Amino acid sequence: ARTRVNEAQRLTVPAGIMSGLVQLRDEEQKCYLQAKLLDLRGDKVLVQLGGGEGSGQQRWVRWDLVHEETAAPAGFVAEQSAPVEVMRQAAGATATAWFDAEVVDVKGEFFKVRFDSGATDVVECGQIRPPTSPAPRAAPSIVKQIFPVADPKVFEWFVENQERVIADTCAKSGLLALRVVKPSSQLVMLGGAKSIGRAKMLLELHGRHVADMQRIHTERQTLASKLLAEKDRVATGVRIEFPVERELIGLVIGKSGRHLAETKKATGVDAVQVDASGPSVVVIGPTQESVEAAKEMLEFVSESIPVQNEQIGWLIGKNGRNFRELQEKTKVTRLNLNKASNQVVLVGTRSAVEAAKLYIETHLQFLSEVEGEQRETERLRHELRGISIGDNEAGGRERARGGQRGGERGTERVTERGGGRGARDVAPTANGRAGHGRDGVPTTGATAAEVATGDWADESDAPHAERGGDRGG
Repeated sequence: ARTRVNEAQRLTVPAGIMSGLVQLRDEEQKCYLQAKLLDLRGDKVLVQLGGGEGSGQQRWVRWDLVHEETAAPAGFVAEQSAPVEVMRQAAGATATAWFDAEVVDVKGEFFKVRFDSGATDVVECGQIRPPTSPAPRAAPSIVKQIFPVADPKVFEWFVENQERVIADTCAKSGLLALRVVKPSSQLVMLGGAKSIGRAKMLLELHGRHVADMQRIHTERQTLASKLLAEKDRVATGVRIEFPVERELIGLVIGKSGRHLAETKKATGVDAVQVDASGPSVVVIGPTQESVEAAKEMLEFVSESIPVQNEQIGWLIGKNGRNFRELQEKTKVTRLNLNKASNQVVLVGTRSAVEAAKLYIETHLQFLSEVEGEQRETERLRHELRGISIGDNEAGGRERARGGQRGGERGTERVTERGGGRGARDVAPTANGRAGHGRDGVPTTGATAAEVATGDWADESDAPHAERGGDRGG
């Protein structure tokens, strides 16, 4: 909010007027009317007579007709013929006024007075006071400032609570007058510079808190609507509840509630509540399928699977390969091996743990089959090795004997055919095969037996042996 100062509109007022309550001199009725300052314009002020609220009780008057309000001093005693002011109802006013009068007679606490109109009356001492001095006692400066309120909701609050706001602000700041002007959404302040500064501070504070209250009120209404809708969904939705181990509540909730939020978003359930005293989890959703899907994501369990010593290495795998694959495929949250108790500890959702148990069971089934296959393979390998060694030894001896017999028959055959030179060079080698003779008859790497039977050479070689025999012959 901004304020606008009308520096030209300054007046000197009595110190007693700083409360905002004044007396307005009515020359026609010769009295002082109780009034309240509302506005300032040039050398005139707007006052409201008595306690009336209607516009008919407001009037613009000259400033010199405004006086500070005074009361009858305690113990005041008027003498006969002394001028006084007498309190009585004024014509056309809703409040009392103080009329000019003169004391005619005094009898104890009663005074007979005569008014300027000539009328007389008898009043008590509490109804009279000394005459009002026309001169002001002090001369502080009064300033008019306009405080516009831009926010319609804030100004509406000022209108609805103006009596309380005006009374509170004027009492705390010493402001002379504060008025709410509806058509222009303004607050008009009358008072000294210091009191106006304080009033401005208080009004700004009121405005700020009103804006905050409006925001809080709007938020409260929104939350109330959401709460009503949420209660309706909870009352009419599908509800399931399942237990959870206390040590696993953190997994259910997730860091900063992330897992719960992800579950609600993924499944479309309306509410998920974790009761730590149970502990248990309550899920409420629009359909049975949605709450079952949420349960599958939130029902964490822990199970231990016993294993034997000889199964541990097969289960873990080389460099933990099998364990990594198990966790990757089944999505278990934690997977540990307790060597002290020979147990595999599985932690995760119930569906993940069940899948991991099936994985382990199936994997271990193959251990006995693989071990049996390995034992059979090793047996066959050992047997094959033994057979190979025996075959080599028997075959070597047989070839040696065959080579010796073939050499003898070959020698005899050549001698029979060729005699002389034909028999001189054909003889088995050390390994039982024929070599080259001095006549150039080649060998073919055959055994001595092959040479003796004539099967060692092809058809092109056969004539050489025959020709050698002829020459020998």
